[in-house]
Amino acid sequence: MVLTPEQRRRYARQNQVSEFGPKGQVKLLKSSALVVGCGALGSLVAVQLAAAGVGRIGIADYDTVDISNLQRQLFFTEADCGKRKSSLILKAIEERNHETMVEEHQLLVTEKVARRIFPSYDVVIDGSDNPATKAMTSSVCDELGIPCVIGGVEALSGMILTQLGEPALDGHSLGEPALDGHNATWASLFPADDTSQSFSPCSFTGVLGPVPGVIASLQSLEAIKILAGIGEPLASRLLIFDGLSSTFREVQL
Repeated sequence: MVLTPEQRRRYARQNQVSEFGPKGQVKLLKSSALVVGCGALGSLVAVQLAAAGVGRIGIADYDTVDISNLQRQLFFTEADCGKRKSSLILKAIEERNHETMVEEHQLLVTEKVARRIFPSYDVVIDGSDNPATKAMTSSVCDELGIPCVIGGVEALSGMILTQLGEPALDGHSLGEPALDGHNATWASLFPADDTSQSFSPCSFTGVLGPVPGVIASLQSLEAIKILAGIGEPLASRLLIFDGLSSTFREVQL
């Protein structure tokens, strides 16, 4: 595949990054990603991945916009209240990158649904806001060998963890202990039946708007690294963000 003149102009700035370059761009254009949840995390991830040139993006969400979402879910407006989030993000993507194929899944992502739709994507990004869904995404992806990037936010803090599946994607040697298909999983850290240490929905705990923006951007970056085969993903490394002190802490798993 050779980039067209329009693609060279559109992606010129990221193609100037030596670690990425045109080869990375071609990989993105040929790749696919599924975003689970269209809230503060997922809505930003979906649009960022489309803007970066991911060729096919699935959006899985059944929720509608509420006025309480607008403080942090920046692709929705007051006029959107009551409308389906997935449809609105689909439109936002189409308006920004007509080349990206968008697949809308207006449903609740249960384990049964996950087993049906996850295998058709190269990477899954979980932006849901409940612990049970995150644990389910982690477990299903681990079992099926699908890379996934899971993030969570609460109040002034956030976490992100990447799971790499088998077989290896181009550019990553998953035979290393920290990068093989048996790397640490979100579900092993935060089991679905034990939410005491996981992130609660922000309707319970609250969240400052910029915090999910930080975590969502990191999730997008992780997905792009995986799809383009560059850098070192956060496999077996839990990254913790403290917004109150503006610091990051990494926990080796």
